[in-house]
Amino acid sequence: MTYNFKRIFDHTVKTMKTFYTTGIRIDYKTLCGYMLNINQSQDFESLLDGVARCLKELLGYELIGFVIKNGETIDALIDSPVSNRSFFGIIEEDFFSQNIDYTVHHFDNASPVQDQDTAAFKLKNLLSYKLTGNHYDARIYIIPRQKLLNYQCETINIVIRTIGIALENHINMKKLENAATIDPLTNCYNRRALNRYIEHDIAKARRHKTDLSVIMFDLDYFKKTNDAYGHLAGDNVLQEVSKTVQSKIRKSDYLARYGGEEFILVLPNTKFSSSIELAEKLRNKIENFTLRLDNYIINTTISLGVATLRSGIDRDGLMMEADKMLYMAKANGRNIVMPNTRVYATNIF
Repeated sequence: MTYNFKRIFDHTVKTMKTFYTTGIRIDYKTLCGYMLNINQSQDFESLLDGVARCLKELLGYELIGFVIKNGETIDALIDSPVSNRSFFGIIEEDFFSQNIDYTVHHFDNASPVQDQDTAAFKLKNLLSYKLTGNHYDARIYIIPRQKLLNYQCETINIVIRTIGIALENHINMKKLENAATIDPLTNCYNRRALNRYIEHDIAKARRHKTDLSVIMFDLDYFKKTNDAYGHLAGDNVLQEVSKTVQSKIRKSDYLARYGGEEFILVLPNTKFSSSIELAEKLRNKIENFTLRLDNYIINTTISLGVATLRSGIDRDGLMMEADKMLYMAKANGRNIVMPNTRVYATNIF
């Protein structure tokens, strides 16, 4: 990794010196500074923000988009003055898929405002750069403000190579992190990761005076499922239930396996009433869930306890309230949602 980045860095300096001696002036110190920041980025957002700032200062652009395919998911972050269907069509053709999660991400708050026709017309100036790594395929799309000179094209190529290294490093680090935080059976967070992330979210909720709710649930009569169909069937049920729940929540929400057949769903910035509604939707979805395994048809239900952050309770207190509500749900017949119905003050902090 260090060798590859040093090679690109040395190439950049050499290239910039060539530009300088041929009469073309470019702030190569600024470019090298951006490259270092991009290479040291700790997450996708800071990496992409660094790329956008670099290209904006050195080249200027009307549109920038970053699309990455990692496994089965394809995410697109677009900074554009309009939502342009033609541009989305180009992306879908490049990635041979219409199942792309588009997100508007304003890398540059001063992006120019255009009308739809002008933006569509400028698509003829769209530049596309492909990045391929061991674990991903990605593209960067740019509409420059004006026709690029040769030295500007070379600058973009240098930036693209830097992004490729930084992206590969980030994904490798993410895989190592996931190995320590993800439950291998259900692909949810494990309990250790839950404790770390929820502490962060509680602190954030208190600081910004926002809501945070949790749903604790477990599978009803799960031992009977294991006894009747075997542990492989039980594992399949756990996998399908967790997959179903994860498909119904936002990106900001997260699911953790708390132990055995018990799970915790954390809902940042979610009011108590909304978390109860979600719990009921999940209960109904799982109730109608059917797993076909060999010659068997397996049905299951879940019981759910709902609690929300309030003044005077910490992480453990929040978990205890959710656990108490789950216990009451099971005591009241199972396959029901049991919220903590105490009256919460309007200002919970």
